[in-house]
Amino acid sequence: VADQVNFAGGKSSEELSVILPRHKIMVVPSRWLEPFGIVAVEGVASGCVVVGTTGGGLPEAIGPCGPLYPNGDVEGLTGHLEKLLSDDQLMGHYRMQSESHLRRFRLPEVARSYLRIFEKLLNGGNGATPSASGPREPKQATI
Repeated sequence: VADQVNFAGGKSSEELSVILPRHKIMVVPSRWLEPFGIVAVEGVASGCVVVGTTGGGLPEAIGPCGPLYPNGDVEGLTGHLEKLLSDDQLMGHYRMQSESHLRRFRLPEVARSYLRIFEKLLNGGNGATPSASGPREPKQATI
């Protein structure tokens, strides 16, 4: 694959902001359960259709902006790549989803998401609004 793939090594944020938009497809072939996958969000923001694995947080990071395949499924990955490279309409479909998907990752929305989690935890996980009687002893929670 050396004549078809450029192993560019580490790149700065500035270099990536120039390199990524030159590409149509980004593949995130994770072999483990990615906690989130910020690189996938960066790919979507750069205009790439992102192909990633179903394990961990990549499905949330990719959302409707690319197809998923099971971790380690080489045939699944190659099948998605063949479809994308031969179907401009499918590429367009995934790209059209990017703007609404990326809104979820803007700072105000991320802050609101954290606030909802904290409120739920403070209320014992039942979603009720905080008591007017003031703060209470927090319950143990795992996030």
